[in-house]
Amino acid sequence: MENLNQQLNILIVEDSKTINNLIAKNLNEFNVSQAFTLEEANNYLSENKYDLIILDMHLPDGDGIELLDEINSLVNTKIIVLSGDSDVNLREELFKRGIVDYIIKDSNLFYSLKTLVKLVKTLNQKRGDILVIDDSSFVIKQIEKALTPRNYTIDKAKDGKEAKEKLRNSYDLILLDLELPDIYGIELIEIIRKKNILTPVIVLLAYLNSEIVRDFLKKGGNDFLKKPFIFEELILRVDLWVDYYKKSKELEYKTRELNILNKNLEEKVKKEVEKNRKKVMMLSQSFREAQLGEIFGFIIHQFKQPLNVITLSASYIDMIIQKECNNPKISDFTTKIKESITYLDKTLNEFRSFLKPNKEKVKVTFEKVIDESLNVLEFYLKTTDIDINIIKNSVEEVEVVENELMQVIINIVKNAIDALKERNIQNPKIDIVIDGCKLIIKDNAGGIKGDINKIFESYFTTKKEGTGLGLYMSKIIIEEHFNGKLSVRNVEEGAEFTIDLC
Repeated sequence: MENLNQQLNILIVEDSKTINNLIAKNLNEFNVSQAFTLEEANNYLSENKYDLIILDMHLPDGDGIELLDEINSLVNTKIIVLSGDSDVNLREELFKRGIVDYIIKDSNLFYSLKTLVKLVKTLNQKRGDILVIDDSSFVIKQIEKALTPRNYTIDKAKDGKEAKEKLRNSYDLILLDLELPDIYGIELIEIIRKKNILTPVIVLLAYLNSEIVRDFLKKGGNDFLKKPFIFEELILRVDLWVDYYKKSKELEYKTRELNILNKNLEEKVKKEVEKNRKKVMMLSQSFREAQLGEIFGFIIHQFKQPLNVITLSASYIDMIIQKECNNPKISDFTTKIKESITYLDKTLNEFRSFLKPNKEKVKVTFEKVIDESLNVLEFYLKTTDIDINIIKNSVEEVEVVENELMQVIINIVKNAIDALKERNIQNPKIDIVIDGCKLIIKDNAGGIKGDINKIFESYFTTKKEGTGLGLYMSKIIIEEHFNGKLSVRNVEEGAEFTIDLC
């Protein structure tokens, strides 16, 4: 309910000091005055203005309907009646005189007090918007008399045409007369429901007929009241359906909010799972690289001594040949042995440099990293007839972890070499274009087959034997480690990868 942000001024008129004080204590959030007789009440009312009077029907100096009439003659304000009398006719007379409600004082005083406090608090709130569709001005006035004191806002329509216009607005309840001048009420219910308006509809009936009741309930009506209606029954049914509708809307809103929250939570969980999966893969990859580095370190260490022995032996043989037989052919062989050993030693040193667990960013040029990457691939390239073209448009320094950038370049170039060999391309070539802080690697292997958009996804591969991790790791390195961009497209002759670190 919408809060009216109003501090209610309340006058309690009750001769029992115990009950009067209990009510005042429970309503201490409001401005409360206490009177114990009609005379005291008159004094308060002559000097102050009140938003609500809580009136005991039996005072030492005033009693019954006459007491209520006297209070009404003095002020025009909302009244809640306290009474120990549950007479039906008396209650109806009270409602006809425009009281908000009555509270029966009986042995269950705690419950009565709780009901009273709850009712008073609703008077500081807007209860709801009601559309009354009825051609009888008398009926509409009676409804207004019963519901306006309870903070309901009443809108009116005298026929179906006017009702259809009003239905563009939002209401918490519709009170509908079946006998309208231009349309039968059940037809109007059908129109309301076809518009997907879920507002509860209470039908006002001049006479009860079980067939009519079944019909309008089937068409989407919710409840009915027989005319002329009993005020108290009208109030109870209106309160019931308005509260039900508001709670159902609130539940729907909260359910929608919960669904959105669940969806967002699901997305967050997916993202976190994916993040953690990437971290695990990165750790796994780093662990494998560390293991590989250790293995290569051991191999290199084991190779170094025999290579030194071979180099010294070749030099010694060369020296003996020059002294004793001076055979140029044998000398050529020893020279080739020494050159091969030098090349092998250089290759081992480059692998050692590549596999160092270095994570510090340094400023380098693409040109330098390309040279080092191709040196690692040199032996592999010697087994092919692929033409590697390096084109330098402009050269700039970029800040990267050198070994990681080498890993990306080696991945892309190695994939291009594999595609060229697998497809048996005539005149195979790989162009590497350095354009400042951009590097473009393209081949003439005919392009990437299948869904190119998935090329950087983990475990996606176009090779017969591939892990699908190389390009996935490459994208993470370029975009997450270097804040750059790695992209691919198919061009006329083949695939073109672009590393953009600008």
